[in-house]
Amino acid sequence: MAKNTRSRFLVLGKVRKPHGLKGDLSVVSYAESPLIFKRVRRIFLELEDSPPIPFEIIRYREHGKYILLRLRNILTRDEAESWRGAEVLILRTDIPVEEGEVFFVDLIGCRVYLPDGIEVGKIKEVKKYPQEIWEIEDKEGHEILFPAEDEFVERLDVEEGEVVIAPPPGLLEIYGFSPSNKSF
Repeated sequence: MAKNTRSRFLVLGKVRKPHGLKGDLSVVSYAESPLIFKRVRRIFLELEDSPPIPFEIIRYREHGKYILLRLRNILTRDEAESWRGAEVLILRTDIPVEEGEVFFVDLIGCRVYLPDGIEVGKIKEVKKYPQEIWEIEDKEGHEILFPAEDEFVERLDVEEGEVVIAPPPGLLEIYGFSPSNKSF
């Protein structure tokens, strides 16, 4: 899919396989919470080299560590099988976002700076443990795990792709960062 088209969508998961005889899909969910499937009425399925196809969600339920989806117009196991490996997408506009809230995927690639303008690196991955952790990669490929707490994030501008952090004392030094030499 073209990048400008992809930016309209969020990837919620991937179809593992059919489940049962009535066309249910077993989905690996990438969402922070499976309740996202309760909040949206439709999803899009996308196979490689094909445009996303919209489907209305009839029912969802958790099944172990997977989500089972029943979608309108997928009625048999064979029809469900044809979607094996498809990405499960939603339109960004289909999910309500509160003021100041950003999607994890929008943080990926943002450049990270200290308040004095020294570049730390860029966000490679965002993980949700008990707290949000940003994996920042420096120019040489070293990893820094940063706790993305409000008190440590001074400015976040995903439109500009920039984040300014004020890390707790000693955190960056653990990873070999020294502001005086501006590199690792």
